[in-house]
Amino acid sequence: MPVAVKFPSLKSKMMKFGRLSDLVNKAKTLRKGRVLAYSFKTKDIKDYIIKLNTYDQLFNEGVDRTGEIVGYYGRSTEKIYKGQTFEGKQKIAEEPYFFLNTENLFNSFSVVVNEASITIIATDVAKLADVMENPDLLVGLTDESKQELIKEALPIIRDYIIKHLLK
Repeated sequence: MPVAVKFPSLKSKMMKFGRLSDLVNKAKTLRKGRVLAYSFKTKDIKDYIIKLNTYDQLFNEGVDRTGEIVGYYGRSTEKIYKGQTFEGKQKIAEEPYFFLNTENLFNSFSVVVNEASITIIATDVAKLADVMENPDLLVGLTDESKQELIKEALPIIRDYIIKHLLK
């Protein structure tokens, strides 16, 4: 004699997945721009972006946003600054520029964040036009610095997404 097997209705299955469906629907409402703007608007992240650009790239490595060395100190610069140190570094011939004492260059950096972009601004870069071919290349992150920024921002992005899904 055949035995009838009852399967739960599709409606009862959907009820079990109701919370999961809610999460999926909330995830669909996330906007990339809003997530990024929220994640990068904090002072800590903005300061980190400036640190990556100024100290890591310009001071420590002497590279522009493309990763190219900006230039090298000459013998006359070495003679002029002989014995002077700038956060432990000296201007030595054939060593990459490090820009630390270039007036208030590092202090002129700021970051503007909105849903469309993250923009680094350095108001004093234009003052270098008479000694550099393209000083605008000093502003911006190398690919390596962008990867470091992603590592730093990922926990903030993750927390924002989780809060959005669970509210």
